[in-house]
Amino acid sequence: MPNFLAVSFPAVGLKEAVERVRKLYEADGKAGAPAPIAAKHIGFGSAHGQAMSTLAALRRFGLVGEVNGRIVPTQRAMEILNFPADDPRRRAALQRAALMPVIYRELVANYAQTGLPSDEVLEAELTTCRGFNPKSVSGFVKDFRQTLDFAAVNVAQTLESEHGAGDANDMPEASEGISTAKTLPPEGIKIKVPPGQRPTPSTFIWPLSKDVTAQVTFTGGDVKAAHLDRLAKYLDLAKSALEEEEGGEQ
Repeated sequence: MPNFLAVSFPAVGLKEAVERVRKLYEADGKAGAPAPIAAKHIGFGSAHGQAMSTLAALRRFGLVGEVNGRIVPTQRAMEILNFPADDPRRRAALQRAALMPVIYRELVANYAQTGLPSDEVLEAELTTCRGFNPKSVSGFVKDFRQTLDFAAVNVAQTLESEHGAGDANDMPEASEGISTAKTLPPEGIKIKVPPGQRPTPSTFIWPLSKDVTAQVTFTGGDVKAAHLDRLAKYLDLAKSALEEEEGGEQ
């Protein structure tokens, strides 16, 4: 069976997302607005499906977060909107935003050695190996390429250097829409690499705080509930060891 990426993709590219968050910032400043009002302030007549999908895209790029029920611009958005175009801090913020969606990071990593293929080949691979809808895949590829160009992302660059720590809202993308949750749902983000790469890992990522992210990778066979039970026991042991170290430092 093909390996599917268990996340959805941004409904718009980064360039449009930046213009949308600019409208929100001009209307509401750093205070932001509740989602239905924010949807209007980013350029829509009402909080319909397309508007909410666009808000979700802004969140996936790390341009907005949620504070006390309000959609607010993040520090990353402030750097993009306020620094001059040639400021290295703005360029870095753009590149981090471009690589925040999981599907974008994975594609950049997968083609780091060869460069991106043609649109035709990329669309075929996304449809065949990652379960993309044939009716929407061309729009995704267009947004993806435009995002890389807008942020001046070199596909061969080191992802870790471009996706470093940012503001408190710079969490890995949520699976759907704008959520009131401040962290990922319990299952985290599940990533499976394309066929042909062995062993095929399953990776789960959870943000624990602004500066700490947990990443667990399983290799070999399929992950079962019993494996997670055993992992929990190891984590309990690790927790006890850390508590003893912290206690000894006091």
